[in-house]
Amino acid sequence: MAAVAKPAIDVAEQTIRAIAQEWVKHHNERNIDKLLTLVTNDIRMCVPNKPMAEGPKAMRDLMEKLFKEFDSRKLVVVTEHVETGGDIAFSFGTFEMNILLPSGRRLDDIGKWVVTLRRVGKEWLICGHCFNTDLTITSMMA
Repeated sequence: MAAVAKPAIDVAEQTIRAIAQEWVKHHNERNIDKLLTLVTNDIRMCVPNKPMAEGPKAMRDLMEKLFKEFDSRKLVVVTEHVETGGDIAFSFGTFEMNILLPSGRRLDDIGKWVVTLRRVGKEWLICGHCFNTDLTITSMMA
């Protein structure tokens, strides 16, 4: 039986998958300045139980609060799908990270994410970023 060749991943998809890993690197380093280099000036960021952050300043404020409140560590993301069309793209996947609960207990969080990107000049930048957890509220309260 002949081996079936996988279709080649195009340059845009490779770039978008690399951006997800850059996000992980900068997140794990807690480098908000570097995270901001990956987003557009009209970024919208939606995270669980917080108002939507609109724009880079609001995203900075949100990330500072999230790092302080949840002390997230060891973020790992898997990009499961990327799709492009003209100057717009989206990707989605899953994540794992370790967070600090209000009780002081650490917990391994798992969930999913979706990102919308826009081509600005020759580079892809994130213009929408949403994630949520698969954990139940009761599991985080225990």
